[in-house]
Amino acid sequence: MKPYQERTATYVGRCEGDLSHVGKSDCLYDQTKALRIRVKAELKKRLADAEATVAYGSIGGMSGAERANAEKRAVLKGQATWEAYTKAVCDEAAAQVERNGGNGGDLEAGNCMIRHLVNRYNELRR
Repeated sequence: MKPYQERTATYVGRCEGDLSHVGKSDCLYDQTKALRIRVKAELKKRLADAEATVAYGSIGGMSGAERANAEKRAVLKGQATWEAYTKAVCDEAAAQVERNGGNGGDLEAGNCMIRHLVNRYNELRR
């Protein structure tokens, strides 16, 4: 890992200890909420970087504006795809716990979401 990258254990670890099920679930929710804000900020930086390509002028038969728009569409499409994938994976993780008779599906989903959000945050910061 690079020094600037986040670790999943940092966020999940904040929800360890003597917490009730509800307390842990609330804590994981708060951690995912904070991570979503950080991911959103990195996405805004990526979109601003894409907009800055206008200044480079025409390259490869595309104007700077065309390249900027294509890059922004790619960033947004990538994010939408990532969100759909993450939702599907984490929803299934929760459902699997419940199918197997457990009642911690919400905790599994929270851990899953944190894992994916940290990975996405690190990916956007590269």
